[in-house]
Amino acid sequence: MDGISRTPAVIATSDNDCVVRRRWRVRGIVQGVGFRPWVCLTATRLGLTGEVGNDSSGVWIEAQGDAMALAELRVLLDDVPSPASILEICEEEIPVVLPRVTGFRIAASHLAETGGPALAPDLAPCPDCVSELYDPGDRRYLYPFIACARCGPRYSVTAALPYDRVRTSLVDFPLCPECEAEYADPSNRRFHAEAIACPRCGPQLRACSPDGTIIAGCYDAIHAAVAMLNAGNIVAVHAAGGFQLWVDATRSDAVTRLRERKHRDAKPFAVMVRDPADAERLSDLSEIEMELLASAAAPIVLVKGLVDSPLAAEVAPGCATVGLCLPASPLQMLLCKQFGRPVVATSGNLSDDPLCFQPAEAIERLGRIADLLLVHNRRILQPADDSVVRVSAGKACMIRRARGHAPAPVAMPGRASSPGLAFGGQMKGSLALVRDGDLVLSPHLGDQDTALARKLHASTAAALQSLLRLTPAWVACDSHPDYASSVAARGLALPRLEVQHHHAHLLAVLSEQKKTRDGPVLGVIWDGSGYGPDGTIWGGEFLLGRGAACRRVAFFRRFALPGGDRAVKEPRRSAFAWLWETLGNKVADEAALRFGLPTASMGKLCDGAAGTLRTSSVGRLFDAVAALAGLCTVARYEGEAAMRLEAAATAHQGPAEPYPFALRPATEAINASVELAGSCSGWTLELPELPETPAWEVDTAPLAAAVWEAAVEGTPASEISARFHQTLVEIAAAVAERIGVSTVALGGGCFQNAILLEEVSAALSEQGREVLIPEEFAANDGCIAAGQAFAGTWLKPPA
Repeated sequence: MDGISRTPAVIATSDNDCVVRRRWRVRGIVQGVGFRPWVCLTATRLGLTGEVGNDSSGVWIEAQGDAMALAELRVLLDDVPSPASILEICEEEIPVVLPRVTGFRIAASHLAETGGPALAPDLAPCPDCVSELYDPGDRRYLYPFIACARCGPRYSVTAALPYDRVRTSLVDFPLCPECEAEYADPSNRRFHAEAIACPRCGPQLRACSPDGTIIAGCYDAIHAAVAMLNAGNIVAVHAAGGFQLWVDATRSDAVTRLRERKHRDAKPFAVMVRDPADAERLSDLSEIEMELLASAAAPIVLVKGLVDSPLAAEVAPGCATVGLCLPASPLQMLLCKQFGRPVVATSGNLSDDPLCFQPAEAIERLGRIADLLLVHNRRILQPADDSVVRVSAGKACMIRRARGHAPAPVAMPGRASSPGLAFGGQMKGSLALVRDGDLVLSPHLGDQDTALARKLHASTAAALQSLLRLTPAWVACDSHPDYASSVAARGLALPRLEVQHHHAHLLAVLSEQKKTRDGPVLGVIWDGSGYGPDGTIWGGEFLLGRGAACRRVAFFRRFALPGGDRAVKEPRRSAFAWLWETLGNKVADEAALRFGLPTASMGKLCDGAAGTLRTSSVGRLFDAVAALAGLCTVARYEGEAAMRLEAAATAHQGPAEPYPFALRPATEAINASVELAGSCSGWTLELPELPETPAWEVDTAPLAAAVWEAAVEGTPASEISARFHQTLVEIAAAVAERIGVSTVALGGGCFQNAILLEEVSAALSEQGREVLIPEEFAANDGCIAAGQAFAGTWLKPPA
């Protein structure tokens, strides 16, 4: 299936000075997205002859004919139809072939031992396929695996590259004569569509009981699943990149049952609706939010929920937002249309475990959760969870980069580099590969706390290196000594770069926004925690960066983390420790009585007990304020306190005056630049110079006093939260004024908060500063691998 004809026909022709021949090599998302058929049809329309084919780096084109027609083809290549996307085009003129070949064709793929093309992400059904899906006269009517050259599975079914059917899991399904004819017809939308299938020759659907017994097949399987949903039961659906767990999102009993079985007490669930009209019944959607929902990537979009929403309260308790999505596959479309109501569509796993994507695995792991499993026999070779996006400051900002977006490549700014591999962080894990000036970020892999999660991390690293034919010359990881990803990186016999956590956050924003060669940038990096070079837990940092050089120039006043990880799970502990540090033991003891904490033991932990860590984390400040405001004293999931605080601020009416704070000179302008460690084999790191600047500490004692007073007086949580948010805005602006650079980058998980991102961006812009925000890479730890990878591009191999 990798060419129409092996030997092109030829005709005699006379010499003609106007006939020229050119070769283009094209890199980007150009395999598996209908790019070769588009080139073939376009070149034919322009009267050109030649061929186009896949190779180890992307697509090659050789075209011959009138010079003006060739020039027009080149112009058209700069504006290729979606979902194709071009990173680079290299052009050369080559000798004219005489006698000239007849016509234009798709040639056999060129294989190579090294190098690999870009991987295309899976795409939701295009409008033409949707029209056929619901057309009773079409032979693919109601077929749940309909696809064409512009949509359908890509990354999830790819076994090797170049992307041709023989190197995908679709090889299991030989084409019937009708599909074969469509595949070979240049005028057909399925011309060289590698995922082509139909009910006669393609994948099939089955409904199974929790023990794997087949109950129904084909269309009856969909009816069985819908009947289960109508009864309030849980269905495991074999979706585009892996399994999802579905229940009726309007029934409290069904959602509660899913929470109990999945061991997910309160973390918000995503909701899938059948069409945009249904989405508008659940949220007042902006134009950009609607565009994101309806895009080919089909992400989950975090939007503001309506007060009178029909969704069960248990879907997103305590949150002002709800994650909405539209179906990303024909199977999901058919289920949603027949069921007719919104469904919870959450990852098919137990909490903390990675996504299930194989039927046998799903029966073993999900059979204890689901009442029915809807499975198919199209093998998923590369799993991918759903992407999550939120519109903040007028931009589509990634929260979780996965199906529909990953592993599409991103051009690295300005530096050639040896191939490398970055292992990411501990939470919201991902991997990054650097090759030929491009960065490839894996789909979201989840937290690395379980053996199953670490196994997925390792297998994804191996798969991407194999698919891209990449042999890394160096490896990068977090500087934390105990992160599972860092331990894995240290096990490789490669030059290793250890990148401080918050520096990686800053580098990810600089890399994405192509601000790597300009003057110094102030990074406002606020998150929950990251290992600091001074032995404390960072998280409220102001970093001055240029290239791979970085220095901490301001930070929040530190306080203890009584109980370590336990303090992360109990915001009341952060509240006690913050008050102890800033206002003294008397006030902290009063707070402890409110929270039901033992004052004596807590006081010892905060008063320098051995092993008690100290932190500058803004994430822990969010926890402390949420506890004092009465919103969340014990968190049921990571980030709950911050989400509740944001929701409360959203409910506040009118302006909010900031609470007081103070800036005082600090003696700690710590160098946080990346450091080489391990067996470096003569590699060196090029670090640009940074200007000298004073260091500052943000003293939050006035803020703590004001929040404590408001809590004692019974001030509404909405007012406390709104004023706290505004205080953080003022802090960011004040430090930027002291440091004085013209460009500021915002990063870290705290900037997933739309209020914080928008208000800080606005305040800095009013100062006349350029503000860089995370868009393509997540603000949270999902970007850490990207930042590490960019740091690695400053490595210089031995001469």
